[in-house]
Amino acid sequence: HSYPHDGRSKTPVIFRSTEQWFIAVDVEVDGASLRKQALDATANDIDFYPPRSQNRMRGMVDSRPDWCLSRQRAWGLPIPAFQDANGNIVMSASSVLAIASVIREEGSDAWFTKEPAELLVSWDNPDNLDLNSLTKLYDIFDVWFESGTSWHTVMQQRGLGYPSDLYLEGGDQHRG
Repeated sequence: HSYPHDGRSKTPVIFRSTEQWFIAVDVEVDGASLRKQALDATANDIDFYPPRSQNRMRGMVDSRPDWCLSRQRAWGLPIPAFQDANGNIVMSASSVLAIASVIREEGSDAWFTKEPAELLVSWDNPDNLDLNSLTKLYDIFDVWFESGTSWHTVMQQRGLGYPSDLYLEGGDQHRG
């Protein structure tokens, strides 16, 4: 179609502009971009079964200008970010770790049931922000991104190392 249509109702799809979270894959850190590292890994470090799935993965990695991490849904794993009174995003490695410790104890629903100060109770708060003035953001991780990365954290926490002997993923998940 020259304009996308819903498969069931055969009516035009309405586009809605929303803010999203992205990873800039071509920014170089220590001499290599995330895209280059991913392309190198898919060429040299991963055995694909069936072998043709390697081309699908490489196509996804090679052609995307940036990778979208977020979705606007009422369910899913939250991106642990806040907004301060000036509209600035508040999220750092130490704040994420503080939130992770609460979620580890109480589950991911804690993001939806607790106040920012309760989620950040163990955070060092280097800028001495008023935690009660923070607003939680309700973007969630793209389910494909979350499922494509969570296994690594599980392996680390269980002391099983990297790489894994086996990681199963459907072909439709390669975009994550």
